[in-house]
Amino acid sequence: LCNKSNYKLFVGGLHYSTRDPEFLRYFEDFGTVTSSKVLFNRETGNSRGFGFVTFKDSKTVTKVMGKTSHVIDNREVEIKVAV
Repeated sequence: LCNKSNYKLFVGGLHYSTRDPEFLRYFEDFGTVTSSKVLFNRETGNSRGFGFVTFKDSKTVTKVMGKTSHVIDNREVEIKVAV
């Protein structure tokens, strides 16, 4: 059985104006997303500049990781497998 955490990716370097809908829309182009979230500072409401996305299957993760560059809201972001 495959570990579900293998399907979760960390996305860093997000533009501070990026919100959940844009974030989700970007990753839905690769395959089925089971959850996605941009993290925000609770006190200020400002984006913390990163988020997480979880996919339904490993094939989608492979497809995302195989792409050399990712740009969300005109900003190149860094993607890593979440630990």
